[in-house]
Amino acid sequence: MKTVQETLREMDKEELMQKFFWEHPSQVDIFDDELTIAEAKERANEIIKKYIERLKNITVKPNDKQIIFYMYEYLSNHSLEQNRGLSTLSDLREKGVEAPNYGIEYTPQEEIMGYWIADTEMTQYYLDDLMVEIIWDASFLGIEQEHLARAQKELDEASKEIDEGLEESFNSYEEFEDFIYGDEPRQPKLSEEDKIEKDKIIRKVDQLHNDFNNHLHQKEIDKVLKEVEQ
Repeated sequence: MKTVQETLREMDKEELMQKFFWEHPSQVDIFDDELTIAEAKERANEIIKKYIERLKNITVKPNDKQIIFYMYEYLSNHSLEQNRGLSTLSDLREKGVEAPNYGIEYTPQEEIMGYWIADTEMTQYYLDDLMVEIIWDASFLGIEQEHLARAQKELDEASKEIDEGLEESFNSYEEFEDFIYGDEPRQPKLSEEDKIEKDKIIRKVDQLHNDFNNHLHQKEIDKVLKEVEQ
């Protein structure tokens, strides 16, 4: 099992960049107005090349919490889609599909590069997509995360505000509607009997959907754990 950095070093950089720009086209308007489109694209390529080289050579922090990336599928709108999981091995063992799925936008790049990538067939099949997502999210606060310290401070302040109850809250959906629509006319509603029947059907469908997705998710978690424990 390899780290993100080890995996990145083994990948074809040109193919990875092509995939990256396919998923995240460069925005011409972020460059100087005097640049041509061709020059802006060339500048974007230079920036991403340097960024990838930075990630490949950065000194990683040990993965003491045993955090691992893996891919799994879920049913969405009658077709299978893939999703990225990021959890600790201990959470996967103890909680299965209920394990927290972490984001990395506010995580130092030195930590991200030290996380593991699962060797499961599905994860390796979607490896390019996974790596593009990782390097995109890892640049959320700048190529060198130059905005990380300020963002973490703002996040802490926002959390304190929530804890102190400074955000607007509603006791019911009706209160929320009153807040949004004010005195405007509302659309006709179902009868109480039809509303109860509709809610019952939705709950049944949601439960079946959720059960199947949990089944798919748990299968991949089991494969991750089996691979790690070999």
